Amino acid sequence: SKPLSSNSTLKLAYNKRIQRPGLQQLNPNFNSANPQNINIGNPNLSPEIADNLELSLSTSIKKTYLNVSLFGRQTNNGITRITLPSDTLLGALVTTWQNIGKEKTFGANIFGNFFITPKWTINGGIDMYYNYLEGQQQELNGLSTTISNSGFVIGGRMQSQVQLANGWGIQAFGGYRGNRVQLQGTQQGMGMYSIGVKKDLAAKKGSVGLAVENIFGGMTMTSTLNSPIFNQVSTNYIYNQNVKLTFS
Repeated sequence: SKPLSSNSTLKLAYNKRIQRPGLQQLNPNFNSANPQNINIGNPNLSPEIADNLELSLSTSIKKTYLNVSLFGRQTNNGITRITLPSDTLLGALVTTWQNIGKEKTFGANIFGNFFITPKWTINGGIDMYYNYLEGQQQELNGLSTTISNSGFVIGGRMQSQVQLANGWGIQAFGGYRGNRVQLQGTQQGMGMYSIGVKKDLAAKKGSVGLAVENIFGGMTMTSTLNSPIFNQVSTNYIYNQNVKLTFS
């Protein structure tokens, strides 16, 4: 870490991170709610080990804070989702997880916090990165071959807060993640948004709020899987329209 001025700092960071598999990735029980697309975890999964390198510059200009970073990440022994035809059920696909992947990611992140007025703030960021995946895939003859996939991913999020008179306030949030690269195909991006009002109680000892999420409709996500054995296109409709009443 090196200060460049009273308001700016340059940082270079390296870390080695361990990422243990999640419960659904480990669960050995079959999920056959859809008999044509069966999911099963792998209790023999090992953790992922990732090397991360990041160079960042943070600066403050009056009441505006800005952080720009460049990063690179390599993951070995990656936990990769893989889909194969069932050995026993004709026409069915089985999706599971294996430590067969290598993943390389290079990109940039920009984050900022801005005061439009003393009572109106906006903060958010943009992520842009290139993703390269490599792993094993089963061929028609039963042998495995090394396959790869790559592409750019763009995502962002923004949050805004406005303080009004008499303890009232308005909060809004929006976020979007672009198409994701998978070893055997792609997954369509997804977004969400919310807006709400909040009222502070006496002496700010508490607050009550009312908010709505995705009030104009849910999300649609389309995934594609491609291999020498099969091609599949699936669409998920996520109906997550919510109305929330909160108290603290």
